[in-house]
Amino acid sequence: LVTSPIARTLERVAIGSGQHGLVEADQLVELFDGIPKLRMLELRAPGMLHEERMLAIEKLDRLESLALWTPGNDSQLERLIAAPWPRLTALAVNGRGPGRRALPAGLAPLLDGTRHPALDQLTLMDCGFEGALVTELARRPLGKRLRALGLDWRMVEDATLEEAGDDFANIELIWPRPVGVNATADDEYQLARRLRLGLDRDRKALVHATHACELEPNNYFHWTEVGYVHEALDQLPEKLAAMDRAIEIDRERWGGWAGRGSALRDRGRRDEARAAY
Repeated sequence: LVTSPIARTLERVAIGSGQHGLVEADQLVELFDGIPKLRMLELRAPGMLHEERMLAIEKLDRLESLALWTPGNDSQLERLIAAPWPRLTALAVNGRGPGRRALPAGLAPLLDGTRHPALDQLTLMDCGFEGALVTELARRPLGKRLRALGLDWRMVEDATLEEAGDDFANIELIWPRPVGVNATADDEYQLARRLRLGLDRDRKALVHATHACELEPNNYFHWTEVGYVHEALDQLPEKLAAMDRAIEIDRERWGGWAGRGSALRDRGRRDEARAAY
């Protein structure tokens, strides 16, 4: 790659996959030296980064965006926070795996805004402290300048987002994935629910709920979520259509019928509403 003419123009490089290892540390340095405009780097591998690779990454001081889709731990996260990347605006890191735990003390310099002063996009996947992070961002300097936050939103309760409230007004919730890996239907569904129930961002929630239905068109829960979002937007015909689709998928669940009944009632079709209930 570094010997080809295209290397002089490249700004973004993604290396690795979930099944294969990464290039060696000296190759990373060669890559950075041979691609003078490289600003965005993504590394993906099934195992943790070895010390030599971490040292090589820390030397990449031109980086504006770094994504490490590799198993991580708190020690690695602290090193990434301490790394000398003055231009870094986006950081995506995997944690040590699922399981709720307290916020690591080593995250404090990042939250307080004393490290990576240009950072405005943060992703911490499988970190285990998602809820605690949302709470801290709502009252720490980093949260004031963030434009996008990526987490496993299944691990964040609606009440936690409700408490964050206005402090999250300018932060876009995202569900990031490595290059070439698309979000799943469940990812979209869970994000839609957090946006609707936690932050009252109904129009944004509709985008994700609709996409969930496109990915899994026969999922009852995805269609009822579309219905609930349309209700929040006061779009009763669309809510009724979504609930009817949910009933087609599973006639035994009460949620679709209840949603259909309330939509009919609110449209003044009370006899039909009583029949639905």
